[in-house]
Parts: sequence; structure tokens; C-alpha cells
Amino acid sequence: MKFFKNYILYTIYLLFLIVIIDLILSFSLEYLFFPIYNWFNSLGIILKLLVLMLGIGLFKGLMDLIGFIGAYLVTLCDRAFKFELNTFQSIFSTILFLVNFILGIKVLWDSFSSFHFWDILFFIVCISFIFGMNLLLLKKFNE
Repeated sequence: MKFFKNYILYTIYLLFLIVIIDLILSFSLEYLFFPIYNWFNSLGIILKLLVLMLGIGLFKGLMDLIGFIGAYLVTLCDRAFKFELNTFQSIFSTILFLVNFILGIKVLWDSFSSFHFWDILFFIVCISFIFGMNLLLLKKFNE
């Protein structure tokens, strides 16, 4: 009975984590990435290249900070619930990771009306952000 209870609690925990990740992704895309992207598209080509060179480091730092905070919160929750890693949790986490990652890409794909060179670069950056956030679902990466 203890194992069954552990599975149910872990499932609830992962579903709660998916909701939190999706809220963070939605907020980040809507209020951070798309306004920056719209501003970036209004620039000339020389300024775009300059901003691109300077912005890659800042964006990487922002992604690392968000990932660190997320990993820290997941680690705190793992310690509070004291989940032990087993086969069910590994398989379930991986399936939820893949499903949430694919749905995130689909939502991102639907938000673009056309693709240009800069759109493709922005799309790749957003996919890497979605991938990084969804890595929080995989318990083995948090240890």
C-alpha cells in the first residue's frame, strides 16, 4: 500500500510541476520573449547583428538563472516529499517530459504566421528554452 501511495503522490507532484512549468513558459513567451522579438525585428540589420552578439550572453545567463531557480525548487520539493527513484517514476517522468515538450513546440509553432531567417533563429532559441524548462520533469537530471 505504501508503494501505491508513493506512485499517486509522485503523479500528483509531476502534474503540479507540469502546470507550474507551463505557466512559467506561457508567461515568459508572452511577456518576455515576444516583446523582445518584436523590438528586435524593428531594428536595422547592423543593429540586429550587434544586439545578437551582445544578447546571446545575456539570454544564456537568463536561461541559466531560470533553470537554476527551477532546479532548486524541484530539489526542495523532492526533499520535502522524499521520493525514491524507481522504474515507474523514470518512465512516467520521461513520458510527461516528451509530451509536454512536444505540446510546447506545437503551441510555439502555432504562434508564428510565417518564417523568415530571424523567425527561425527565434524559434530555435524558444525551443531550447522549452526543452530546458521541461528537463525539470526528469528526476535523474535534478540529482
